[in-house]
Amino acid sequence: MQPGLKASSRALCTDFLVTSQQPPSLIAFVDRASYQQFAKNKNLAKARIEGTELARDYMEQYQTSIEGLENIIQKTFYSVFKRDEKNPVRVATFDVFEALLNIDDGIPPPPPSTMNM
Repeated sequence: MQPGLKASSRALCTDFLVTSQQPPSLIAFVDRASYQQFAKNKNLAKARIEGTELARDYMEQYQTSIEGLENIIQKTFYSVFKRDEKNPVRVATFDVFEALLNIDDGIPPPPPSTMNM
């Protein structure tokens, strides 16, 4: 990611990362792809982790671009966290939750009592 993207470029990136329906957004890919599907293909398994890291990096660098989308991001990655109990992508979701907390007026993470730990 380049620092200082123009507003139009950031809008396209935000759409690709969070809201796009066709093709599905990057976080939709991370959410919909189960670990079992990708356990046999290491490249695709790594893609889920890299997609999570890319979303986190984008959120940290362009906080204003995702304003209003924080709940969608939180719900999506919470779903990944709950479903992928023994998967490295679960660890990557903590960085996303941390990035959400660092955004102005950040939303709190899901209550610990709901985090099947």
